[in-house]
Amino acid sequence: MKFIFIPLIVLFFSSSAKLVVRVFRGKPFTWQLVGWVFSWAGGIPSTHSAFITSSVYLIGKYEGVGPLFGFSFTVALIIMYNLIEAREQYELTQKHWQEVLSKVIAKITHNEQLWDMYGHTFSEVVAGVVFGVLVTFVLDLLL
Repeated sequence: MKFIFIPLIVLFFSSSAKLVVRVFRGKPFTWQLVGWVFSWAGGIPSTHSAFITSSVYLIGKYEGVGPLFGFSFTVALIIMYNLIEAREQYELTQKHWQEVLSKVIAKITHNEQLWDMYGHTFSEVVAGVVFGVLVTFVLDLLL
């Protein structure tokens, strides 16, 4: 059960940490922000990276560094690469979207910036990996 529950707890803690970071950086705390962070948001730490890293950590610890670990590690790297690549593509098109669809964009913007909803920067992914390992390590000891 640890293989299911610990990554889900890491997912929740990572999203909670992301909410705290956003509020700390000046975004007003609203239920819309909570919903956004827990469903769509990019930002630091990367919840996807924390979640997949938690699973890889547990596989490595309990199954050893064998074929299953190698496969899960490879899948994790592909996921993280895709998160970074998606973010780069998003940033390239952000200005265009703001100009062409200003009425629609107004509904999903804050301070003239699109809400982070697509991909992650490299540092966000690294923060997610570190967060995932640390929280998984602590939860594994406690549970």
